Amino acid sequence: MEIQLPFKVIKDYKQYIEYCNILEQYTDMKKHSEAQEDIIELLTVLIEAYDREQDAEEDQEPIDPVSSLKFVMEQNRMKAADLAKELGVSKSLVSDILHYRRGFSKSFIRKLGMRFSFRQELWNRPYKLNPSTRSAKSSKAAKAVKSGKVSKKTKPTNGILAKSAKPVSRKKASASSKKNVVK
Repeated sequence: MEIQLPFKVIKDYKQYIEYCNILEQYTDMKKHSEAQEDIIELLTVLIEAYDREQDAEEDQEPIDPVSSLKFVMEQNRMKAADLAKELGVSKSLVSDILHYRRGFSKSFIRKLGMRFSFRQELWNRPYKLNPSTRSAKSSKAAKAVKSGKVSKKTKPTNGILAKSAKPVSRKKASASSKKNVVK
């Protein structure tokens, strides 16, 4: 025995629109019979279930914290310099973050959470940095480190060249290490 149901679980957007239109027709009526009330209730349940399912699928995409920050700044009519001043950080840090050159540090995340009253988890999400937008200075330094062409007056620091304060001779280095030995 096969039972014919007037309505089924919504599987696609076309069926969703069709059920919404039918529900609208029933709700526009001034008086409803008991059967019509049941149809209205059933269609409402089916439409709400489909809406929840669609919302859940949309929520699965991770939110890019940089995009979130740009949105919040736009809503607050803030520029990068304004944000840097309010958070007590450098303009270059904010610029690097907004251009995907640097990630959010723990202290930056805390400051954002306190300033905008958002949970820190909003800002503490993985995203890809864009190394191609680095400045020419840092990319030249990175190339020099990779090729091994580092001069005596420079030393690599986190992949970027930095001038050392004073070159230390081998004799001074070994003498100072002997002084620090505890007997």
